[in-house]
Amino acid sequence: MIFLIPSFRTVAHLISLHCERRILTALDLRTALDMPTTKYIRNLADATERLNTRNFLQQREAENLRSIIQTRRTQNKSKRAILKGQYHNSTEELRAQVLEAEEATRQKVTKVRATGANRALTEPIEEGNVGDDLEEELDYIIVEY
Repeated sequence: MIFLIPSFRTVAHLISLHCERRILTALDLRTALDMPTTKYIRNLADATERLNTRNFLQQREAENLRSIIQTRRTQNKSKRAILKGQYHNSTEELRAQVLEAEEATRQKVTKVRATGANRALTEPIEEGNVGDDLEEELDYIIVEY
């Protein structure tokens, strides 16, 4: 029985081609024993496959995030978006559209301000009730030994 040990160039060439399964089949055909180098190459092939898969998934996720950011950057209701590419409209139409956009932003700002700053966080306490509550609590203190 003759055992062939793969040369370094052969292994490097197969790894450079990203053919993990080809490496494993080539090793299985050439060697019958579990030599330390074949175990190492199998582990490298498995790790390479895992890393390539992870890399592919991360690239896909990055592309999705880039597309989401691009869609968020596009403006649809601002004055710039209204004026962009509008060469055939009259001045009156453009002015009306700009006024609508400004009014929409004003309403949006007033909604945000009204919900956050104008609300009271706690209810006001009446001055007359504070003393009565304390007196009632002090009347009923029970001390046990």
